[in-house]
Amino acid sequence: MSHSAEVLALSEKFGLSRAAFDRLVDGNGIGHTGDLLGTWQKILEQIEKEEVRAAVRVEMARKVGAGCSDALVTKYANDAVEGYRAREAERAAAPAPSLAPANSVAPPATPPLAPTPEQLRTAHALADKTHVPQFVIDGLIKSGGLESAMAFLNRKVEELKKTAPINGVASPKPPTPRKERKRNSPGFVKPPRQGKYISAGYFRMTNDFAETLLPVMPAPLLKAYVYVHRLARTDGTFRISHGTLANRIGAKTARHGRRVMERLQAAGLVRLLTRGSALTHTANAYQLVPLADLNVEKIRTALTA
Repeated sequence: MSHSAEVLALSEKFGLSRAAFDRLVDGNGIGHTGDLLGTWQKILEQIEKEEVRAAVRVEMARKVGAGCSDALVTKYANDAVEGYRAREAERAAAPAPSLAPANSVAPPATPPLAPTPEQLRTAHALADKTHVPQFVIDGLIKSGGLESAMAFLNRKVEELKKTAPINGVASPKPPTPRKERKRNSPGFVKPPRQGKYISAGYFRMTNDFAETLLPVMPAPLLKAYVYVHRLARTDGTFRISHGTLANRIGAKTARHGRRVMERLQAAGLVRLLTRGSALTHTANAYQLVPLADLNVEKIRTALTA
């Protein structure tokens, strides 16, 4: 297994999508990405429980997919390990459960005293006033005694007093105070994030593309055209196989990559320089054609056909 294959296998273990893995490689290089994933793995190995490791690993993959920086994801992993150790320490410091014999029998609970008939009639009369079913009061008396039932009924009485009608008309609820914002208040704003907007490399595309071709270009062709700009040198030349192109644009087979590249050539956006060879393990060589040298309206017609 090559080094890149080992790094790819480790990224799959973290549940990283291919796009997130490519973002890590583009920003750090394949070697540094392998070291970074290895560091994360060593951090997670300090957690003993597999289900906790799995949960932290999923959250790390989610943060990488959301575009968080490597330092932030590493800090999250360290914080998760520290939090896990703190919880384990609290659990270890907790008092141990009683070591009573397994066959020991707990002392029977003292049954509540049975209410007198007069107390029972009073409870039932109060239940009628508060619209509480009598079987509920009987259950409370049976489980918690008369004091529990009377406490429940007294709470009901207090609730009814708050909403009791006056002269047959229910008392209105107090108006809710209106929330008013200060004049010329800018509202909630987020503070600026620290760090650079571009942490690795970047590539440029022409303004003519964004103004004229972006609205009419189909999605597979748009993905391919953007990615070959990522590969192109300063003179516009690049090499890529149909299989690699299909993989980068989310297609299933190399046949899809060949069709997309043929449409780009038919539109005049890309020209074929030399054909690759399976014997020498080289891909086709292409060159991007500057939009200033082409008829943009003709390209628009070819792309929408």
